[in-house]
Amino acid sequence: MKFVLTSKEMKQVDQYVIDHGTSSLSLIKQAAKAIFNKIIFLFSKPKRILVVVGQGGNGADGYFVAKYLLEYGFDVDVLMQQEPTMEETKLAKESFPKSILTSFPNSFYDIIIDALFGIGFQGALEDKDITLIKQINQQSSYKISIDIPSGINGTTGKASPVAIQADVLIAIQYEKVGYYLQDGMDYFSKLEVVSYGKDEYPNTFMMRLEQEDISSFFPKRKRNSHKGTYQKTIIVGGSDSFCGAPYLSYSALCSLLGGSGYATLAIPEELYSVYALKNPEITYLKMSSKENKMIFNQEIIDKLLSYHTIVIGMGMGTSSEVYLILCYLLKHFKGTVVIDADGLNSLAAYGIQVLKEKTCQVVLTPHLLEFSRLIQEPLEKIEKEEIKLAKEFANEYQITLVLKSSTTFITDGVLDYINITGTAALAKAGSGDLLSGLMGGIISSTQANLTKQCAVACYIMGKAGELAEKEKGEYAVLARDVIRLIPEVMKANE
Repeated sequence: MKFVLTSKEMKQVDQYVIDHGTSSLSLIKQAAKAIFNKIIFLFSKPKRILVVVGQGGNGADGYFVAKYLLEYGFDVDVLMQQEPTMEETKLAKESFPKSILTSFPNSFYDIIIDALFGIGFQGALEDKDITLIKQINQQSSYKISIDIPSGINGTTGKASPVAIQADVLIAIQYEKVGYYLQDGMDYFSKLEVVSYGKDEYPNTFMMRLEQEDISSFFPKRKRNSHKGTYQKTIIVGGSDSFCGAPYLSYSALCSLLGGSGYATLAIPEELYSVYALKNPEITYLKMSSKENKMIFNQEIIDKLLSYHTIVIGMGMGTSSEVYLILCYLLKHFKGTVVIDADGLNSLAAYGIQVLKEKTCQVVLTPHLLEFSRLIQEPLEKIEKEEIKLAKEFANEYQITLVLKSSTTFITDGVLDYINITGTAALAKAGSGDLLSGLMGGIISSTQANLTKQCAVACYIMGKAGELAEKEKGEYAVLARDVIRLIPEVMKANE
């Protein structure tokens, strides 16, 4: 597991270290030495290097890195566009023994090190900065960014009109949220994390799961157990407009793959023949319907209350009937409800305040546009304040939110995870159905914290998509390919 910090949190960590006896200048030197050690590990033979420095703390890192590389035997130049503003950066500049360049050199460097802005960058580039970044990107040199590619916001991941396209990003102490949100992941090819020393900062930072976390997550099943031991999951969805029989069936199948003892597919009774026997492992519940769309019938809905986990919303259409079903479940169910797709749209259309009347645990799984509808805020604002808005919403309604985009942010308002597994190959209809079904199965069959259960499901789904892409390419992956590879992710490193 890795911790992933916002820019503000990283500054708090630095300040904590300073407050506990390490001077700001010593901290910068320690970070620079760690970066230097990583560079000489990556490039053991002397290279010609240009270090491009800014006015602030990132520039101070750059000056000291340049000094250490020069002392080691590399041919190093430093390019400074503006005089330092920080006292530590002024001292760092004075430590570099060669003349400082003030205009972009007309010569080739094997490596260009980007120490322009760092994680404090807020997204406003001056014309001279744009020109400089373009000049750097145009070089065939190997490019290294210190802590974040210049031009990327360290918290939102939003890119300026231009940003450094780094071959390797060297993170100081922790990964940063901006690496993974919005544009961030498109601006570096490889990530290395270095440490400036032992970290004893008391934290509740966002976490990123790795394969070893998944491998250790699922307990070994006791021989003295049966299908009832692992609970029941029911998938509620479908309509004539969105039959999606394969996807809903696959969703139920994913619940079984996630460990659920039983998986039931609840569909409009008029559409039973469309869904029946798609997968023989699944049982079926015929829901009351009118004109091939599910309607509220308390007698039938009460049958859902015996399940451990309900996954609801996929392909149902947005309607007052769907909303009535949701309201009844939220007020009477005692297990966990995962609400997806048209379940979310129905909440947004008819009122989310019912979430405050719930008797069960609730997981909402919106993508950014669905979240925009739920909180009635423009998409542009969500992209700028994704983490803040998600945490506030989860806190207010006391739910677990799985906010899906190119990366997924999972939060209950206190415990936060970010998932970076996945691929553009999953950008197809049905992928969300698979994730919700898998999530339901994991929730039913394991005893872990709900937010972590959701994060594990996101990791597995994304990694299975990556494996499918390796086999078939990013255009040709189908839902059945992903389902087939879910067990490979779950059993890896056993």
